[in-house]
Amino acid sequence: MKIHQLIIGSVIVFLSIVGVLSGLFYTYEREAVLGYMTSGIEQSVFRLEEDTKGILEGNGEAYRLQAVLDRASAIDPAIHEISISLDGTTINYSSQRSQANKPMSKKYVPLIEIRKMTDKKIEYYESEFGYFDGEVEHHAKLFLDVDYDYVYGQLERLGLMFGVGLFFFMILMTLFVLIAVKRLILYPLKRIAVMVKNKDQEKDHYFIDEFSGLSETIADTFHTMGAQQKRLQELLNESRYLDRILRTVADVNGYLISSQNVNELSQKCCERLSVHTQYGICWIGIIENNEMMVVGCTDEPSGLLYTGLKIHLNNSEELFAYAPSIQAYEENSVVAMSHLEKNESLAAWSFIAHEENDGSFIGLPLRARKGEKPFGVLSLYGSMSDGFLPKEAQMLEELAGDIGFAIHAYIQRDQLTHHLQVDVVTGLANRMSLIDALADQNIRGLAILNIDRFSDINDVYGVAIGDEVLAGYGHWLAKKLGKAPNVRLYKLGSDEYALLFDENEEAENSIAFFGVFDR
Repeated sequence: MKIHQLIIGSVIVFLSIVGVLSGLFYTYEREAVLGYMTSGIEQSVFRLEEDTKGILEGNGEAYRLQAVLDRASAIDPAIHEISISLDGTTINYSSQRSQANKPMSKKYVPLIEIRKMTDKKIEYYESEFGYFDGEVEHHAKLFLDVDYDYVYGQLERLGLMFGVGLFFFMILMTLFVLIAVKRLILYPLKRIAVMVKNKDQEKDHYFIDEFSGLSETIADTFHTMGAQQKRLQELLNESRYLDRILRTVADVNGYLISSQNVNELSQKCCERLSVHTQYGICWIGIIENNEMMVVGCTDEPSGLLYTGLKIHLNNSEELFAYAPSIQAYEENSVVAMSHLEKNESLAAWSFIAHEENDGSFIGLPLRARKGEKPFGVLSLYGSMSDGFLPKEAQMLEELAGDIGFAIHAYIQRDQLTHHLQVDVVTGLANRMSLIDALADQNIRGLAILNIDRFSDINDVYGVAIGDEVLAGYGHWLAKKLGKAPNVRLYKLGSDEYALLFDENEEAENSIAFFGVFDR
C-alpha cells in the first residue's frame, strides 16, 4: 500500500466521522438554543407590547415607558437594547437612554425573522403594534437588539455534554491512530533513523512501499556517498601533495635566480627536490663531447652516483647502467617508471632504487627551449610505487624546462666569459683578464715578455706555424710557473706575454723565477 493512499484513506474516514458528529451536534444545539431563546424573546416582546399599549391607552403617563423598557431589558439577558418609536422614524424611549430622541440609524427586520438567526454578533428586529388614544388608532414600533454573546454563551453550555462525548470519542480515535501510526510509520522511521545514524547500506522492507523505497534509496545513497567521500579524500590528499610539490618547485625556481654557476644551481635543485617527503635520489647530468657528466647529485650511499661522474654514451655497459636517464635524453621525452620493487634488473639505476626503497622513477630532458634538442637530463626517484601523478609529472616537466633554460643561460654566460678572458691560440688568460687582475691592490710586480723576431717566423713559415709557436711557448711558460706558484701568466697581443707577481712574493723568488730561463 502506498503511504499517500493510507494517509488519504485515514483522513477521509476520520474527517467523515468528525464531520457527521459535528453536523449533528451543531444542528441539535442550534435548534435547541435558538428555539429556547427566540421563544423567550418573543414572549418578552409580547408582554412589553401589552404593557406599552396599557400605558399609552391609559392615563397618558408616558414616562412609565422608560421603566418598562428598563425592566424588560434587565429581565431578558438576550435583549441587548430595546427601544420604542411612536412615529416609526424617531426613537422616543430606549433602554439605552443615550439613544432617546434620536433618528433611527439602524436597519431592522421584522421580528418573525428572529427564527432565522445568522452568526452575526448583533441582529436588529422590529415589531409594529397599534393602540387607541380615545377613538383614534395609532401605530408604534418596538425595536429590539439581540445580544449574540449571551445567545452563543448559552449555546456553548448546552452543547457541553455533546462536546464531552465528542472529546472521548476523539481520544479513542486518537489512540487508534497513534497505534496505527506507531506501527506503520514511527517504527519504520525509527529503523530508518538508525540506518541513517549508522550509515547502514543494508535495505529493509516495510508494509508501506514508500518506506521500503526510502530505505533502498538511503542504502544506495550511503553507498554512493561512501564512494564519493573516498574519492574526495583522495582528491584532498592529492591536492595537499601537489601543494607541497608546488612549494618545492617555487623554492627551486628561487635557486634559478640566486645561484652563481651551473654546478651550484644543479646541486641546490637536487637537494631541494630530495627534501620532499615522497622523493629520493635526484641528479642532473649534462651532455658534452659524447659524455654525460653529473653536475648535481644528492648523497647516494652505494657510490654509483656522485657529482663529477662521467657516463660515456658510446659505452654499452654504462648506457645499460643508467638506461632510463639516457632514454629520456635520446628520445627527448619524459620517461616514467613505477613498481620498481618488482624490477629485477641488475643495472645501477635499479640497484639504487632497491637500496633506497624507491618505487618509481622519472627522467626529464633538459632543453634550452621547448621543442629544441635536449642537452641534459633531470633524474628523480620517488617513494610511491604507483608512480608519479599526471599533474605532478606535468609540474616536474615544467620545472625541468625552467632548470634547462637556466642551465643553458649559465653555460652561454661561461662560454662568453671564456671567450672574453681567454686567448684563443694559447688558452692562457688574455689582456682583459690582466686588466681585471691589476685592479687587485695586492700586486708585487709586473713583467712583460716577448719573442724576438717573431714576425720572421710568420713571414717564413706562415701564420699557422706562428700560432703553434705561440701556443707551445705559452705552454712551456705555464709549465715553468709550477715552480713559482705566486706568479700568474697572461697572453697579450702578438708575441707578448705578461707575468704578474703577488704581494707576498719575495724579490729573490722573482729573480729565481727568471733564472729558470737559463736552465
